[in-house]
Amino acid sequence: MNSFIEQLRKNNPGIFWLLAASLGFTLVGLMLDLIHKPGPADWGWNAWLMLPSRFEQTIRQPWGIFTYALITPLNGKTLIGFAFNLYFIYQFGRILQSFIGERRVRALIIFGIQFIAILAVVICTVMPGAKLGNQFIFGLSGISVALITASITLSPKYPLQLMFLGQVALIWVGLILIVLKFVSGNTLVTDPVTHGIMLNWPEMASLVSGVTVGFGYIKLAQAGYDIPLKLLVFFENIIFPRQEKPKIKVVYRKPETQQKEEEIDPNDIDRILDRINEVGYEKLTRREKEILAGLGEDEK
Repeated sequence: MNSFIEQLRKNNPGIFWLLAASLGFTLVGLMLDLIHKPGPADWGWNAWLMLPSRFEQTIRQPWGIFTYALITPLNGKTLIGFAFNLYFIYQFGRILQSFIGERRVRALIIFGIQFIAILAVVICTVMPGAKLGNQFIFGLSGISVALITASITLSPKYPLQLMFLGQVALIWVGLILIVLKFVSGNTLVTDPVTHGIMLNWPEMASLVSGVTVGFGYIKLAQAGYDIPLKLLVFFENIIFPRQEKPKIKVVYRKPETQQKEEEIDPNDIDRILDRINEVGYEKLTRREKEILAGLGEDEK
């Protein structure tokens, strides 16, 4: 178990920290609710981390845009959905990472959560039926659907080996899961304040936003507009600025023992290492491989 967690943390840090934070906050919320025992119309301390679904309330609690995905108030209806969300994020996050690299998946998770929140609030604000009761947006449904949608949009024919069914294309598995999420999320619920029957608008808005963000991300990235990655690089440069390093002398060998010395910018080495993390060593250019080979010779 410890080995699995360590491997997930090292190889899939974006997925690991999202799952760990959501599980931690949700369990703490469950324990506090058991102590506090909130009433039927009271979300307890969880309400401070959720995102109000109506714009006029969202502007009073703007931090919910960043924290809503970390909390799921557990009960008989939400427990199964929470468990499946964790599983879908793990599985489809790893599938997507095999296509686009860990850094892009991390960027999609971090900023996709905010994009989903903003779009979901807009939907709940403009839809007349969504204004009933004291409703909140919370949980991982939006980002889990975004990862599923991004995966099937990028590689719909990717084969999955399923027990009893054999090999099935990724798109069919993804579409079935998305439909099931909508069916479970669109059930009629009782408003805890008005006691009226209403559609679960926050959940539906979150799912619609997740599909939109997942599909839109892949299409924009294919067109050369990888907005989440650009935002991630921007904030990384602010929080973790790279210091100028001294020039490194690289020596690499050519046929007939001819040697050539060249000074390269260490930032080029950082860029090459980033490309290895994103696309793998085999996708490097010949020049990039020569630089790495020269580094190895120089260290000897």
